[in-house]
Amino acid sequence: MPRGGIRQSAVGVFAVLVVVAAGSSHAQSQEPSSARAYCLKVAGEKAAEFESMVRDVGIPVEQGRVTAGKAKGFDLLRAVVPLGSAARCDYIAVFHYGLLPEALPAEGLEEDLRRAGLAMTAQQVMQKWNALTELVSLEWWWFAERVGPAWPKGAYVRINFWKIRPNGFEDYLAVERHYWKPLAEALLKSGRKESWDLVGIWAPFRADGYQGLTINIYHDWKTMMEPWSVVEEAWKKVFPGLPFSLAEAHKQSVRTDSHAEIFRLVVTTTN
Repeated sequence: MPRGGIRQSAVGVFAVLVVVAAGSSHAQSQEPSSARAYCLKVAGEKAAEFESMVRDVGIPVEQGRVTAGKAKGFDLLRAVVPLGSAARCDYIAVFHYGLLPEALPAEGLEEDLRRAGLAMTAQQVMQKWNALTELVSLEWWWFAERVGPAWPKGAYVRINFWKIRPNGFEDYLAVERHYWKPLAEALLKSGRKESWDLVGIWAPFRADGYQGLTINIYHDWKTMMEPWSVVEEAWKKVFPGLPFSLAEAHKQSVRTDSHAEIFRLVVTTTN
């Protein structure tokens, strides 16, 4: 694709996000929900120290930011599959907001540390963070839908990465809302301990990579390990007479699999 076409497609994705956020009933009833997602590599011998730092420093800081109205929450996801050198991210640090702010998490850190009552300087915190982690990438996420409660600590998080056909972002949102949102609602109503999120990638734009995510949050190991037949039974109740294969063909005409990864929620401000 010519460079101009890529730029136009990127602008188109942003335009769709704005239109959908302004016009959907979901967005009309709720403020925008966005996040900065940092993909991090952490050497194995440093993992325990890194998680301890996040618990002892990061959580008080982020809780203070929530109280001050600067943020909506924080989650730290640890890779389960894949692991090691095959893993793109050993951890994903997710900073949640309403409307995405211009200020980065590190900005205003001195004030945040004082608010949390921590006897550290921002320089000390950032030096330790940089010594423990290597930044692989930063993505801006936009949450279009959520079914179920906030992600509970200890939950298993399956992130499905989707490639979306050119100029098809609105169709991607529509097909996920039509098929998977009501299915997720039915599973939750039946007592299955699972949440579901529909996410768009604001940036960076990847013409040949993934542009959207669906996130299945299994609140415990048992739920994640339940046989596929549980989902099939729920499907028959939600869409009687509609073969799953036909719906899958419709979905695959809009978006195709890039890959999937599983994480564990090890630190969160929500509980």
